[in-house]
Amino acid sequence: MNKEKISRAIDGLDADGLDIQSRSIEEIHEVFVDVIERILTLFEYTDNPYLVAERMSRFGSIVIAPLERLLDRITDDERRALASLVLLSLGSQKGIGFVIRELIEGRPYEGLAAKILMSTGNPRTADALITRLRSFSREEFADMKNSVLLGQYLQYLRTLGHELPDDLSLKLKAAEGTEAYPYLAMDVA
Repeated sequence: MNKEKISRAIDGLDADGLDIQSRSIEEIHEVFVDVIERILTLFEYTDNPYLVAERMSRFGSIVIAPLERLLDRITDDERRALASLVLLSLGSQKGIGFVIRELIEGRPYEGLAAKILMSTGNPRTADALITRLRSFSREEFADMKNSVLLGQYLQYLRTLGHELPDDLSLKLKAAEGTEAYPYLAMDVA
């Protein structure tokens, strides 16, 4: 990537003549493609892929195809999950299984997975939330350290218009009177 070429391309946008402006747009696109490839290489090899992934979606749809190709070849679970989360947030369904698994199995990015599933209106969201909620014991439902996460998931189900299954209602009822209950109950009232 040549800084002079970038500068010339940007200056060309202000030039007179559609042919120069069009060529400048093409040159800027080539620069973006190169930048995306460099970002994906950084994502693939960095010690902190989350920091790269959280900024990737800012590039919009131009990142989808190269990130989908990268998803096909990476084997690291964290990078697969993060790439899939970025793709889903940009409208690509590639890697949706990794996102669902992240939520259901309570993996490190489960909260983010739930949030993105909700924001994209994925039809599998309610079932994934219920599966995850069922993995918590009655004691875990009543534990304050889980209250915010569980409360958020219960709120998501309410937002989806999904009734709480009987087994989960019993777990919620068992949490009555605990410190955690107000955080849970306010979201299912």
